[in-house]
Amino acid sequence: MSADPISSAAQEYLAVTIDQPLVEFERMSPLTSKPRGPGVNIDWPAIKKGMLGLLASKSFRSVVKATAIVVCIVLAITYLSKSRRAQTAETAEPDVSTEDTSSTSTISKTNPLSAIIASVASTLSALGILIRDRIAKIREKFQKPPEEVGVPMPFDNNDDEGWGVCTLRSKRRLGRSSFVQYEFDLPESDYFLPLDLGQQLSLCCLDNDNNVAKGEFFPYNVESKPRFGTFSILAPNRTPPENEFAIGDDAANFVRVLKQDLKVGDEVALKPGKNRLEYRGQYLPVTDMVYIACGTGVVPVMDQVRMVLPSTSSSSVESVTVVWINESTRDFDVTAEQLEKEYHRYNTKLAVSCIVDDLSKGESAMNDNPEIYEAVPDFIPGTMAVLSGPVAIMRKAVEYLQKRGYPLDCMCIL
Repeated sequence: MSADPISSAAQEYLAVTIDQPLVEFERMSPLTSKPRGPGVNIDWPAIKKGMLGLLASKSFRSVVKATAIVVCIVLAITYLSKSRRAQTAETAEPDVSTEDTSSTSTISKTNPLSAIIASVASTLSALGILIRDRIAKIREKFQKPPEEVGVPMPFDNNDDEGWGVCTLRSKRRLGRSSFVQYEFDLPESDYFLPLDLGQQLSLCCLDNDNNVAKGEFFPYNVESKPRFGTFSILAPNRTPPENEFAIGDDAANFVRVLKQDLKVGDEVALKPGKNRLEYRGQYLPVTDMVYIACGTGVVPVMDQVRMVLPSTSSSSVESVTVVWINESTRDFDVTAEQLEKEYHRYNTKLAVSCIVDDLSKGESAMNDNPEIYEAVPDFIPGTMAVLSGPVAIMRKAVEYLQKRGYPLDCMCIL
């Protein structure tokens, strides 16, 4: 595989403008008019339909709710006023010998009035608290949660050649596929891996015989948002020869140690690896991206698709094509759901083809597959092809694209 660093031109032009014009179709019922006759013609079905529509409308329901609230307030005030008057009448026993009639009359008139005012104030206060609580709940429901801010994991280039440490967290098979997800914890919960687009991660550990095992992997991100405190890699779970064919000898040996020797909680060394994304062509800006992925090669492709599809101010890419090839339909369980989500979001910019074929057999496997021919667009100036997967298959893909008119300097092998 190529190990050239990414060029600034590729970073600048690997973006996309989402230009999805929204056309709203206004559906209106046709209105017909008839000449007025000599008499009054009442259309009772139409009146009934109109009344039912009025009763079912949101405006009518809002008016009913408001009226009900007002009625409840009035009834509450009336009830509290009567209750307070009754209490005042029971407790007030004026002494005729010590109090004159004028003071008694003033007390009997003042107490009910004060009670009514206090009752109204209390009711309005409770109603205000209720309204404020409802508004606060609605605001919390629609308010976006604050974005988490992480810290790039530091790698000291002076000590230990820039290596850091992580711990193995879990191993699990993905769906029905022949792939296993290995998840690792970073030293701090707010750390994230400071990797560029198309950059690999170097992992290193010791097996049970104290032999060094080392491999280069692309981080496997299920979601587009950054992950803090953890990361994952995706590896095939097949026979040793099949794993070596799929990801290379060194990476296959590292996966063997992960599977057989390492336990959850064991430490693994890591550091940023090589950046393999580079465009060497002459057709700038890049306007069309074509991805051909096999097996775990879809992992870096998925990250790049998420990066170039959202709209940006410096966009140049107008279309993205993803051709994902696997030996079995079960292996599409890895990221098929994520690809489907991206397709539904950007269906005017993104074309996805999932093809079942064993490209390891035969030199002309790609040439003989009509689905691949139909899925891969013809070359036009401004097109960049990114190939990701087993080395032997990617060599066949390069030859295939050259026959389709793709210049060699417009291809990048991850």
